[in-house]
Amino acid sequence: IALKGSQTERDLFSFVIFASTRPGDEEPILDSIVRLRKEFPASQFALAPRHLHRLGDIESMISKRGLTFALHSHQNLDAVDKHPDLILVNEMGTLDQYYRRACAAYVGGGFNPRYGGQNILEPALYSLPVIFGKHMNNFLEEARLLVQSGGGFQIKNPEDLYPALSDLLSNRKKTRERGDSALDTIRLNRGAAKKNAELIIKFLNEMSD
Repeated sequence: IALKGSQTERDLFSFVIFASTRPGDEEPILDSIVRLRKEFPASQFALAPRHLHRLGDIESMISKRGLTFALHSHQNLDAVDKHPDLILVNEMGTLDQYYRRACAAYVGGGFNPRYGGQNILEPALYSLPVIFGKHMNNFLEEARLLVQSGGGFQIKNPEDLYPALSDLLSNRKKTRERGDSALDTIRLNRGAAKKNAELIIKFLNEMSD
């Protein structure tokens, strides 16, 4: 199955990228993939850990569940071939090409308050609905805005990941609309930091007059 980037091909295939995963993310992700592969046989998945030194541990988790996988460095993303259950991304700087091909994204680091989440705006820029955990200390405002617009799904517990993904993969129209909302959130709030800085400067000037 070819992984392409056009909207038509997004309609044909269900591809989910699990990005910037941290310890505690992979087990619920892999358990969800096992179930989703049965429910959506044509679905495809990629998992990109935040730190590559964890690849060995993640490979063991994958094998333990009986899933097949291919390393990103050994995979031709545009090849028409029987695809594995999962692509394991073993190179840095490659997330953009997966975001271009995906219909939805999960961004890791939100299940543990110690990590505080990872960048959820990157997939939103590619019109992807974004799923993330409840501990988004590093991206509080971004999480609030995405959830408010409908472009983001903030789940409370790891076991909520599967139903969230199942809902998206079973309703592609809804998934596209949620992805459009994610992108609109970024467009509407672009320049917010500059505006805030201008208001602060104006306030300080008024105080000094």
